[in-house]
Amino acid sequence: MNDTSHVNHQWISTSNAFCMAPWTHLHVIPSGNIYQCCLINGHTETLGNVNEISLADAWNAPAIRQSRLDMLNDKFPDSCNWCEVNQSEFGSSFRDDFNRKYSDDLSLVKSTNDNGSLDTMQMRYVDIRFNNLCNLKCRTCGPAFSSKIAVEDGISPALKQLPAEMLDEVFGYLSECEEIYFAGGEPMIMDEHYLILEKLIELGVSPRIRYNSNMTTIKHKHWNVIELWKEFDDIYVQASVDGFGDELKYIRHPTKYNHVINTSLQYLSAACVRIQISTCVSMWNIYSLPDLHKDLIEKKVIKLVEDFRLTPLTHPTWYSAKVLTPELKELITDKLTRHIQDWIIPQMSQHPTNNGHDSYLELWYGLINFMNYSDDSSEWQTHGIKKTLTKDALRNENFKEVFPHLASMAGYIIPVICATDGD
Repeated sequence: MNDTSHVNHQWISTSNAFCMAPWTHLHVIPSGNIYQCCLINGHTETLGNVNEISLADAWNAPAIRQSRLDMLNDKFPDSCNWCEVNQSEFGSSFRDDFNRKYSDDLSLVKSTNDNGSLDTMQMRYVDIRFNNLCNLKCRTCGPAFSSKIAVEDGISPALKQLPAEMLDEVFGYLSECEEIYFAGGEPMIMDEHYLILEKLIELGVSPRIRYNSNMTTIKHKHWNVIELWKEFDDIYVQASVDGFGDELKYIRHPTKYNHVINTSLQYLSAACVRIQISTCVSMWNIYSLPDLHKDLIEKKVIKLVEDFRLTPLTHPTWYSAKVLTPELKELITDKLTRHIQDWIIPQMSQHPTNNGHDSYLELWYGLINFMNYSDDSSEWQTHGIKKTLTKDALRNENFKEVFPHLASMAGYIIPVICATDGD
């Protein structure tokens, strides 16, 4: 048996690399590829594919066994680069969330075999993306997670779908599930999402149910999601609202800001529902974050300033906030700093909570540090501008009209476009 005598809650709290994910979780994307978590899909070898193996087979695949052993030695696995980078540049990462939620029971960790395998499979956190069906074409997404983008890009078949028997296997893990995460594509237009909710009701199981949703849909076929939610105690919706006003339509084409606001308010009519805004911060929206933050509070979509969460975009790299010009970074740093000092801190003083105000302020300051951490303008110059102008032409849009403060980015790269036109 592998030596795990050092593993306790104190050690986990001070560890630089340990994460509960490989002991509690598997993640499947619409192509069928299985990964250790959602943040490493596409950036590391798979654990297999559900078209060829079961989730039970993937539970002790070589890559996940090695990850467990690395983490027990407080070493970041090669596959976990996203969390390692965000830990150093942003100050927090997804592993913090895993450890907070699932380190209460360390029995699986303690029973890790010498080769990193586990004799028991326990899916405490379920994140299976059954297809890439989506009704939006987001600038920071791609065809793997949006059937609409796949159609636009001429990819056939545009819809990626897991085999039908995958739903039955997932049903088998629901009785032990503590949390289930629905994402996509867009989960609110997926049959499997509703069938799982109905199965949970049938089993009498009420795990935490978490969503990443574009906040556009309430009814799908014969289902009304708000009616189903009434059977549960804890529905947590991470609302993907990545832009303010007309910016949202550009970033998450073709959704409309007011429609998203109205859908959010209808979701909140269910007593068990709480909404937290989950904004993927990119070059497109970092300037308007204060305006979006204030408006969502004013419209009562969120009650507390801390319900506006920020995650810096790392992929695709050419839309990261790091690609902005030095002049724009200075302007945005000043605007965000004033928002923190003149609005967030006064708001928090009026509404004290136990959520940890200091950590929330660190989130904002961490975002500023992330933007200024390096000059990645070459990514915009060699990839971003061409991709942006191509999509603008397809959708009859113009980024300089929607984001006038970014107009300088066009002149910043025009000579490079010619040099890389054949890229």
